Amino acid sequence: MFANDDIVCITPFWSGAPYELMMMPRRHERHLQHADDASLDAMGVAVRDAVGHLTSALGDVAFNIGVHSAPHEHSGEYHWHVHLWPILVTQAGFERGTGVHINVVAPEDAAESLRSVRANA
Repeated sequence: MFANDDIVCITPFWSGAPYELMMMPRRHERHLQHADDASLDAMGVAVRDAVGHLTSALGDVAFNIGVHSAPHEHSGEYHWHVHLWPILVTQAGFERGTGVHINVVAPEDAAESLRSVRANA
């Protein structure tokens, strides 16, 4: 959806919710606690900008945010990242019973919609 020298923000093709966004720092770190100040500052700006785009496109909606970092002392491949999920749908019996999410907005359509609006920063 957007990118700069520090952060890439995408609408993941595997997203389980409409307008889900994932932001990743370009600097590769497994663990959030090892990220440098520049990456952390850039992520804060990216989250602010992503919320602005979502608010411009969707109006005043609530969000969930998740920060994913590798488990403690994990030494394998991993890249910490942040997810934003606007709360637009409710899980029903199918989703709760199977753990399979139904995304009613294709990620590529969400990305196109978000690129077409100006962020409310």
